[in-house]
Parts: sequence; C-alpha cells; structure tokens
Amino acid sequence: MFSSVAGVLGNVGQSDYGYANSYMDYFAKWRNKQCELGKRWGKTVSINWPLWKDGKMNVDERKLKFIQEKIGMLPLEKEAGIAAFEKSLQVGESQFLVISGDGEKISSELAQNPENQQEIGETPVEREEVSAEIEGHQELTHSVQKKLIAYVEDYLKEIIGCETQIPKDKIRVQESFGNYGIESVMIMDLTKKMEDKFGPLSKTLFFEYDTIKDLTNYLIKNKKNELLKLIGETVSSKPVEHKEKVKQPASTIKKSMQIQEKSYHEMNYNLNKNTNKNLNKSEDIAIIGMAGRYPMANDLDEFWENLKQGKDCITTVPEHRWDHSQYFDKEKGKPGKTYSKWGGFIDDIEMFDALFFNIPPIEAEFLDPQERLFLETTWQAIEDAGYTRETLKGKQVGVFVGAMYGLYQLLESTEYGGIIPGRSSFASIANRVSYYFDFHGPSISLDTMCSSSLITIHLGCDSIRKGESDVVVVGGVNLSLHPKKYIQLSQGNFLSTDGRCRSFGEGGDGYVPGEGWVR
Repeated sequence: MFSSVAGVLGNVGQSDYGYANSYMDYFAKWRNKQCELGKRWGKTVSINWPLWKDGKMNVDERKLKFIQEKIGMLPLEKEAGIAAFEKSLQVGESQFLVISGDGEKISSELAQNPENQQEIGETPVEREEVSAEIEGHQELTHSVQKKLIAYVEDYLKEIIGCETQIPKDKIRVQESFGNYGIESVMIMDLTKKMEDKFGPLSKTLFFEYDTIKDLTNYLIKNKKNELLKLIGETVSSKPVEHKEKVKQPASTIKKSMQIQEKSYHEMNYNLNKNTNKNLNKSEDIAIIGMAGRYPMANDLDEFWENLKQGKDCITTVPEHRWDHSQYFDKEKGKPGKTYSKWGGFIDDIEMFDALFFNIPPIEAEFLDPQERLFLETTWQAIEDAGYTRETLKGKQVGVFVGAMYGLYQLLESTEYGGIIPGRSSFASIANRVSYYFDFHGPSISLDTMCSSSLITIHLGCDSIRKGESDVVVVGGVNLSLHPKKYIQLSQGNFLSTDGRCRSFGEGGDGYVPGEGWVR
C-alpha cells in the first residue's frame, strides 16, 4: 500500500490526510498479524512515500525550499524510489518509511516528533495554579492593554503585509486570513517569525484564530510577559492567592511503531463520545428561521402564493441552460438522447454577489451554483431568524446539506488562456458555509437522493440532542445544470413523457425534475 510520510510526520492543515495514511500503516500491521494467527495468507507492507521528483503530486519551489530547510527532505529520484520499493519487499516489516535528503537533519526531525519517542511511564508532576492574570502577579491597566493591542495588531499587519505583498494600511484586523491569500507554507513562515519574537507557539494558530483581532487577543492572553518586555512597559503588581499545589499525571506518549494489536475496525471514531446524556430527548426543537427559492418563486412568500393558486411552474428547459432541441427525442431508448424537455427551473442562478462573501469573482465563476446559492439562502435564513453573522460567529452551529447531481464540472469556460472546467464538490457546499460564517459545529454534505433534505433535518435534530450543536442550518439544494442529467434519467426511464407528475395516479409514467433550495 502506498502511504505517505504525512502519516508519520504529520502536516499542519492536513490532519485528515495524515490520519488516512496512518490508517493504512495500521491496517498493514493488522493484516500481517492475521497471518501470524493463521487466519489469512500473504504479506502486506505500507510504504510511507515522500514527494517524488517526477511525480504528479508536485509543490511549488517555495514549498520545496521550506521542506528542505525545515526537515532536510528532498524530492525522491525515480531510481532511488524504485530501489526503495524493492527493498521494502525484502525487509519483512509491515511499514517502510522512505525519505530522501539530509540524513542528519531528517533524523533530528524524526527524533523531535513525539510520535516517534519511546513510551514513558506516568510520573507525577507538580503544577502550581495561580489566579494572577500574568506571571509575576502583574495586573494590566486599561492604558497598557490598549498599548499592547496596538503593538500586536501593527506587528501582525507588518509580517502579513510582507508575506502577501499587501500594503499594511489595506489589511483589516477583522478580515479573515483566507481573504488575503494566506496558505499553509505562508502560515509556517509567519509562525516562525512570531516564534522568533514571542517564543514557542502552536503551529495551528492561524487555523484556530482566523483574524488579526482574534490572534491579537490570543497573544496578549498567552504571551503577556514577552509583550510587556517588547514594549518596555512596567505595570503595577498586587498579591494573589496561591492555590494548593496539585499533582497531575504526565501524558503517556506511545511510540508509533509499537502499535497495540487491535482490529482496524476498532479504530472508528465514536461520534457519540461527547453525547450530552442530561439532555431531555423528548424536548421540542424549534424552527427559528427559513429561506428558500423555487421555480417561479424567489422566496417562501411567493412559493406559498403559487401553492394557494395551484400555479403550474413547469416549463420547457430554458435556452440559457441548454438547447434542448439537440437532445430531445420523444422515442425512448436512443443513445445520447432524452425523451423529456420539461422541468421546474429557478431564475437567475448565475447571479451572485461574490464580493459580498469575500470571494474573488474569477473564483466564483468556477464554483457550482448549488454552492453559491446555498451560501446566499443560509444568510437569508439567519436574517429571518433575527440573527447576524457576528452573533453566531465561533458558536457550535452545525451545517447539514443534502445535494445530488454534481454536473457543473462538465461545463467549461475559456479562462487564463485555456479551457477550465467548473468545480462541483458536495462537501464544499457545507464547508463553504461553515468557513464563511465561522461555525464550529459539524459540517456535513450528503446524498441520499430524494430523501436528502429530510435526512439533513434528522441529522440536525440529532446533533442538537447529542449536544454537538446549539443551532443547526439544515436544508437541500438541487439544480439541473447539464443535459446529461436528463440523458441519465431517460436511460433509466425515470422521466415523465409529457412533463406532468402523477404520483401513484393513473397514467403516471415518471417524474419531472424540479429545482429548489430550502433552509
């Protein structure tokens, strides 16, 4: 199995990738244990590969330089890789790590990685708990706090501006770092600069604190002494009460190559681990806000009026979607053809205020309209509930969205001097909402076909009852963006032959696709 060095060394911002590759390493060991027990035959080895020089998973020169300077690792040459592959089949181990570069530097990095340390015993360590705001029993005055905030914000603007080439006066303290184009290698560089000034810091700060304002608050809270020295400030002191010393066992660190012999089935994450058992499961859950768009209805009020009037909102495929005459043939079974040309279509799906959501317009063109419009109607549903983005920011808000037919990627446009396809990712629909609004609850997209929206409601209520979420955004999104949707449905004889649905009624021979969003 081809694993990755990320499964051993880890990589900031790629916890899911590192976990998945580590899973293969564990799985290889489990399979070989089954051989020892006589339950299966064969041999399994998981190879932790680095970047290959001639491989397709390439990174730019800047990232290569960073990896070389930090770890001493170089891209693997093809000849060395083939030799390593042959060697891995001979050594008789379940896991084989391959790294090319500065051996001394790499060994030092491996030695510093906690996952590769020998297991240590549980020894009591003393930890003194005090109620002082900062070490040395110092208390900050309002003027000192203002001075610290100004200093840290200015410093962060300076290093971010240097890294991104954005003028310092254009950087706003409440703007998301992602809007300035900050990515993982930049984050490593920025963290290193901050560590040179403030001392050791978490490597995930820029993921945990998304704005200069939030990061400033963190630094003032956790690096007060260092900051006070930097600004040359002295503050008043006052005695504080010392609490009784308590003993706390040190954490036990396991060596990664000495994995306990457990079935890989036991490695599944238990979502119910943090269930709030005290929550009354019979308690009602309130719907506090709604928004939606449907054929011939730009909001729920118009939708209700259509229902009251019994208005037929089915039309032939609009010309701006595709020319249905090229694909329509009333005779069933013809390859590449559809015997249906009717559906329910929402107006103006191409209309999107990208800058309102801090998305570059050129990027917005390639985003699936299902993702764009789910983001818009989420905003509307939050407004309908009487909340704002700021009031829910950082809260345990879950997002559950049902979607299907990710065919936008089949459409192409000419940009950057070449043909660029659109992008469709169901996961991105939920994650875009969670990221933009800074929601900290579950973020899940699912496809259970016609029941998708109902399942999101079920999962959202379940998440509230379990205590995972305080509030949830649930809903579904469905668009007909490409003629292949109709061609696929025609092949399965799912579509109505006359553009009318007669569910369980006489003469019913299929359904008519309809678009919609709801929260």
